[in-house]
Order: sequence, then C-alpha cells, then structure tokens
Amino acid sequence: MKAIRVVHDHGFLHNDLQPCNVYLQYGRRVENMDAYQVKLGGFAKCQPIDRGSSDCLVTSYELEEANALIKSTEVLVSGGKNTSTKSDIWSLGVMIYALGCGQLPFRTVGEVLDAPL
Repeated sequence: MKAIRVVHDHGFLHNDLQPCNVYLQYGRRVENMDAYQVKLGGFAKCQPIDRGSSDCLVTSYELEEANALIKSTEVLVSGGKNTSTKSDIWSLGVMIYALGCGQLPFRTVGEVLDAPL
C-alpha cells in the first residue's frame, strides 16, 4: 500500500494493478524468520493524475476477462481513460480480498459494473 501512496503522492496513477505486477523480493532474516519486501511493477500504463477530470462517460472497452475482474468500474467504462486514484485503491482492495478469501469478489464483468461505488 505504501508503493501506491508514493505513486499517487508523485501525481501519477498506476492504472494496471493486478497480481502479476506485485513482486516478492527476499530480504534478510529477522528474528529467525525470512523477511520479504513487496515490490510494485508494471508501470507501462502509468499516467499523470488529471486533477480536473469528471466521471467517465465512455462506454466501449475491450479487456481480458481475468484482468477485468480486478479493475474498477471507472476503468472498465472508460477503457483506462478518465481514471483517478480511486481506481488504483479499488484494484488493491480486490487483490487483498482475493488473498484473504482465496477467490475474487466478482465472477463476471457485469457484477463489477453493477457494484456500488
């Protein structure tokens, strides 16, 4: 979560948070336990935050189903345009949910689009 805060604090959106962009790096042993650092990658879709953007109005998109279930409604509706820091936080929340529950909170893109904001 610290990595996303740093990205946002520097005026950027990640726009592609998904499990394949989160990496574990082995660190040093602390009190007889292995320590790992979580690293964030996949900055190809990173873009500056548009502070004056409004809600998304574009409705056409084309995304892979598996990745779409992690993306926020605003990303799905706009195809990645007109997004905000909220979309990164949404994706992070979906990944944390999946880690804790062993499954994604949504089964279809329709369920994501119908989810309350």
